[in-house]
Amino acid sequence: MEPSQAHEAPRVEGYLYYASLGPSGCGLKLIYRMSNDKFIEPQGPRAYKCLMKLFPVPEDHKLGQDGHWDCIRNQVHSHLNVQHSVN
Repeated sequence: MEPSQAHEAPRVEGYLYYASLGPSGCGLKLIYRMSNDKFIEPQGPRAYKCLMKLFPVPEDHKLGQDGHWDCIRNQVHSHLNVQHSVN
């Protein structure tokens, strides 16, 4: 696998990973991952999808203080833009 593709999510995982987060159960597409976890595709007609939930970052949490979360969000956004322009 080429370095630019090293963190790309498999197609099925990309569509199932955030499946529960959007309207009508349609979620965002996972486009980049840093984890070494292996995705196991659901099998069969009644296959179970692991459903994600969003939680706000509390202001009293370390990430909620001094603009840390805003900084992380901006860095992720910039990194994804760079990855997109490379591909």
